[in-house]
Amino acid sequence: MAIKRAGEFFAEVNGCRPPPSHPFIEELELALGEACSNCARHHNRHSPGEIRIEMSCKNNQLLIDIADRNEAFDPDTVPLPNFAAAPDHGYGLFLIRHHTDAMSYQRLGGWNILSLTKNIPMDTRKGA
Repeated sequence: MAIKRAGEFFAEVNGCRPPPSHPFIEELELALGEACSNCARHHNRHSPGEIRIEMSCKNNQLLIDIADRNEAFDPDTVPLPNFAAAPDHGYGLFLIRHHTDAMSYQRLGGWNILSLTKNIPMDTRKGA
């Protein structure tokens, strides 16, 4: 549900909507979907299971914060997937990093906050 709304939010604040097959939208949906999937996959019985997503546009960038109350983790310690072994999981952070322009993590008040930045391509900007 939130993934489809990301494109709608972008269209609302940017004043234009790239086609659903535009690489920007595909990459945005993939990165956001992987982040939310990781939140759900790593959910533990001691956390409420809530995922919060905040989006904004600033300086031709789409800024997205995905927050959950799962246990803290350090994304910098997550190894790259073993592509030769072709595992059926473990690609999430790799795909998020590959399809965004910046990714950062912080733990604040019991919340994990994964912040993603996606540069808005010239052909999708307002007035382009």
